[in-house]
Amino acid sequence: MDGGQSLPPIRRQLAQALIESGAKPLHVAKEVKCSLATVYNYKENIRLFGHTLAPSISRIGRPPVFTVEMLDVCPFILLFF
Repeated sequence: MDGGQSLPPIRRQLAQALIESGAKPLHVAKEVKCSLATVYNYKENIRLFGHTLAPSISRIGRPPVFTVEMLDVCPFILLFF
């Protein structure tokens, strides 16, 4: 089974092709050798995003010191930092 980790790209593509062709989730799980939960997650991701993996939207690191509004008001502020 899947084990909580992402499937290799070739198996994800196979799962996507089977899901888009209308195959039953149990058939997809057996063919791709993953859990039913993975198939349902992939099915939902395909419906929402068009691909088996959801896009990464997390921001990494500290937030910027100057906001966009601050730079709009005073664009030369970056010259001093």
